[in-house]
Amino acid sequence: MTDAGASAAVASETWPDELAGLPATHLAQLLGARRQAAEEAQQLLAQPPGRVLLVDVETDRLTNPRIVEVCVLDTAGTVRYLQRVHPGRLQDPEAVKVHKIKDEDLIGCPAFEAIAAELDQVLAPAATVVAYGAHFDQPALRGEWGRLPGRPLPPRWTRRGSWWCAMEGWSRHAMAWDPEEQRYRRIRLGGDHTTQGDTSVLLERLHVMAGSLAAA
Repeated sequence: MTDAGASAAVASETWPDELAGLPATHLAQLLGARRQAAEEAQQLLAQPPGRVLLVDVETDRLTNPRIVEVCVLDTAGTVRYLQRVHPGRLQDPEAVKVHKIKDEDLIGCPAFEAIAAELDQVLAPAATVVAYGAHFDQPALRGEWGRLPGRPLPPRWTRRGSWWCAMEGWSRHAMAWDPEEQRYRRIRLGGDHTTQGDTSVLLERLHVMAGSLAAA
């Protein structure tokens, strides 16, 4: 975009008070970052289902978490995997308040060790794994591999470079810039805190971002 085009784009936008006082060059950068997030979402949705997989996990706590539920959804909206997992210990009550999965709900559920191979088989074809909050889901899953007997090498898809964080993309798309903190604010997904429900909302967010290009 030319300087004149960037200035026109900035002038045509209705800016919230907290951003209106920023230099025009900074506002133009925010617009550029929004478009980039939309283009990234469009590229993800353009790939064949299975090459991009959406993942959400619920865990028994925030620190040193163990997974209690995992869902894998493809970009066509098909659930590729959905499983509750016994963490091998009692959950933090604060985590239960969020995801509503009680300890008694997990009785009889398999340990992560029992599902690891099947989960790997589902996710192995993915070129990109998408999560809303990849900074949490990715290390949570990689950590589970670190606890497996014999400590096998974690699969390729657990590496940070294989993940795209939709929370970060959505913040850029919403231009949720905090001038005081000099960073994007994290915006809640707004799902129901079930892994299937949250991956479905995540897919909707991808379509909203990609669809904004047609409206531009």
